[in-house]
Amino acid sequence: MTRILLLFVSMLCLTSCGPRHGHLRHSSADQVIALDRADRNQWQRPIWLMQTLKIRPGMRVVDLGAGAGYLLPHLSKAVGPQGQVIALEVDGDLLAQLRSMVKRLNLTNVKVVRGQPLGMPIPTQADLALMVNTYPELDNPVEMLQSLHDHLKPSGRLAVIDYMVDLKVAGPPQSERLSADTIRAEARGAGFSELQTIAGLPRQYCLVFGRVEDQASDQVSK
Repeated sequence: MTRILLLFVSMLCLTSCGPRHGHLRHSSADQVIALDRADRNQWQRPIWLMQTLKIRPGMRVVDLGAGAGYLLPHLSKAVGPQGQVIALEVDGDLLAQLRSMVKRLNLTNVKVVRGQPLGMPIPTQADLALMVNTYPELDNPVEMLQSLHDHLKPSGRLAVIDYMVDLKVAGPPQSERLSADTIRAEARGAGFSELQTIAGLPRQYCLVFGRVEDQASDQVSK
């Protein structure tokens, strides 16, 4: 039977409350769309990213905070017809754009899901949860990551990609960015262990985490 993941009962709602107090906020639709400029392929390197994150046919990938859907065509192609991409978004304007894109491009393996204050159903467990330019929007991230941790597959991974704090490039204001070390510490607090730091994105860091207990089990079984 398909398992249902109720993600983040109070954290996946759109809110204007102060930072990091138990909710997922989101930049305005205009701000998100502005990030998807024509030159983004040059610095986001989406094809390279799919390969480096080892996104394979048949995988189930959750794009947490899918924004304007920049990565969806690439994710859809990478997981193939036997895989699934779940695009999670809370902004109504962006949701409309996501659904239009999925229909226009015939991305039959992409499911667009809206965050709700009463919970978010996501079918089955994920092979990969992906946050691209989303993590600084999270309030109370440790609690949110703990919920995510418990619903990844045993071999599931979490990838966090976001802007470097000290690099002066177009993007979110530097005051709204988070350091990689901050995310590492919060992920550890939620039961994750860092698997690797991936270099190769000129504007962003890429951190990949796995579940601590599953890594320990693998070591015992060897």
